[in-house]
Amino acid sequence: MLNDHIKRTTREIDAFLENYTIGILIVDGDSVSLEAKSGEILLDETYVIEVFAGGKYHPITYDQARNTMSRDGWPLYAGLEARVKKGGGGEQMKNMPSAYDFEKLTEAIAFYTRKVAEVTKNRDRDMHNEVMRFKKELHERIDREYDPAAL
Repeated sequence: MLNDHIKRTTREIDAFLENYTIGILIVDGDSVSLEAKSGEILLDETYVIEVFAGGKYHPITYDQARNTMSRDGWPLYAGLEARVKKGGGGEQMKNMPSAYDFEKLTEAIAFYTRKVAEVTKNRDRDMHNEVMRFKKELHERIDREYDPAAL
């Protein structure tokens, strides 16, 4: 219990130092907001959004927050701890989709393969974080959708 409180306090201090606001992500229809101690913040594409999962923050786009659904049809990121700050996600976040944006898993794998080849060929080190984010999402999606009986 005390350990969780210390971890939460550390995240709050880090957020303050990096100009983030921490709260709970709310997805309601076509709108995304953050319920913070200071009140609700209505988000848009100009916000940097990071959700807390697995002991660390993961960047997502506004469109991912709004459109990514669970298998049950609920907004996947709704209700998660998140931190946000004004400033936009940059062009890389807009150019690199989520692994969940593809209708079929095979399409996401094909996209990832092409993107890795392109980034490697061009030696585009600026895309490293985005490619790694996509790879992580892809592995999460594979774990969720993998059916050994289909082989």
